[in-house]
Order: sequence, then structure tokens, then C-alpha cells
Amino acid sequence: MPKGRYQPVVKYRGNRFSQWRFYYHAMLTMSPLLFILCIGIVFVSATLLFAVLYRATGTVSLPARAGFLEYVYFSIVTFATVGYGDIIPVGAGRLIAVVEVFCGILFTGTVTGLIFARFARTPSPFVWSTPVVLYSHEGERRVQVRVTNIVGNDVIDVETRLFLQTMTRTRGGNLVRQLVPVSLEQSTLPIFAFTWVLSHRVDDRSPLKAWADGTAPDTDRLVAFIHGHDSTIGRSAYSYTRWRPSSVVEGEFENIMQSYRETPELRTVVEMDLRGIDRVSTPEK
Repeated sequence: MPKGRYQPVVKYRGNRFSQWRFYYHAMLTMSPLLFILCIGIVFVSATLLFAVLYRATGTVSLPARAGFLEYVYFSIVTFATVGYGDIIPVGAGRLIAVVEVFCGILFTGTVTGLIFARFARTPSPFVWSTPVVLYSHEGERRVQVRVTNIVGNDVIDVETRLFLQTMTRTRGGNLVRQLVPVSLEQSTLPIFAFTWVLSHRVDDRSPLKAWADGTAPDTDRLVAFIHGHDSTIGRSAYSYTRWRPSSVVEGEFENIMQSYRETPELRTVVEMDLRGIDRVSTPEK
């Protein structure tokens, strides 16, 4: 799941739960370059450690004047379970080699599983607009946000939800975060393939009245969720994001669908300008 705008940083104290689950989560969410760097550090560290053991014990079929790189080569070959046979362990080196082969198998299996898990985490096809639009028409005001399917495949049974996140204090003085539901004029779609403007009508009882009036506290957040089923990969597709009150601009979202036509083969061809997801036409004064 992609990180939402203004994602909070949570620091835990007194965590008594296992840290391994957090290491696994970190390996899945870190950047590809950092992931490769971590794997490389573990690989190099392990092979160098065993190379030092082989040289210190002199338990491989190498002459006494052999350079350290020869031991590193043998350690890499053993760790990777290749076994060319040009250099072999002798004596206690056989036990060291067994331990290294076992570590190499565990390393290969773990890295393979992590790579598969990273590729299995397909990115969300949804992209949210950066601004929140206050749209006024014929005396009515609406708070609107836009979500766009940038992949172009059909997402079916789509549901969206909008919440106002506020921070309040209880009678005891404790700070509590509350999520207030915000009604949408349309919250579901049977098929979502292009772009969608979520709209909330503002009235005197609307939880977003302060946002429309420009008096909302800076601690408020507008939180949006979308969930559906990606018909191409057969998995759930979801996304969420947050906006600050300062994200509100007055105007109207510009249309990003430039053309819509059907071919003689009855295929639908749509051209969308994704550069215009955040474009808002301001009202004339």
C-alpha cells in the first residue's frame, strides 16, 4: 500500500513484541537499491568470515603461500553451493564447509522468498489529486477530490470512503484522534477504469463546513480510501491518502480525458492527460 500524504511517523516505546516481523516489513518496503545493498552486505560479510576461518585453520587444498583471494574464491563457491572441485576442504575444513553450505542454502532461500514477496506486492493503480477543490455552483458548495486509475485496467466493485480526522481532548485531558464519516454523492462504482471526482455537498451540518469556510484547524486531516478488485491480476487494489486544510483551493478540476472513441473492433480507446490530475481551473472574478 502506498504511503499517504502527510504520513505520520510513529515511534514506539516499551515494545515487547518480536522485532523479526518489523525486519521483514522493512525488507519489503525499502527501496530496490537499498534492498540489493543489504543483500550484498550479508553475502560479502558471510563469505569473508568463512574465508578467514579457512585461512586461519589451513584446512583447504591450497599452498601455504596462497593469497587471501584464493580463500575468498573458495568461500564464495562453497557458499553458493557451486562446488567446482578445483579447491577442496580437508580435515576440519570439511565441517566448516558443511556449515557454510547450510548458511548458503538458507541465504538463497530467504532472498528468493523476499524477492518473490516484493514482486507480489503489486503497486496500487490509483493516484490521488494533490489539491482538495472547493467547487461552487448555483449557490451550492462541494468539497471534491480526484482519484485516477493510471494503469487503465478495469477495477470492479469499487468502494470509496471519506473521513474527517480530528484531534480532540477528553475530559481527562487525553488527546484522542477521531474519524468522522463524510458522506459522498456517489461512493461506489461497478467498474472504474479512468478517473473519478469524489464529491461531498457542504451544508450547515457538514463536517467539512470549516474546511469550506477556511477556518479548519491545521491538525485536521481529510482521509480518503478506495478499494476494489483488479480484474487483470485477480487481486484487491486499494489506496488511501490524507490532505491538510491548506490543500483546499477554490475552482473546478479540469477534464483530463482528451478523447473517447470506439474502434471498428468495438474496442474502447481513451486518451487521458495524466499531467493534468492536479490541474484546477480557478473561478472568474
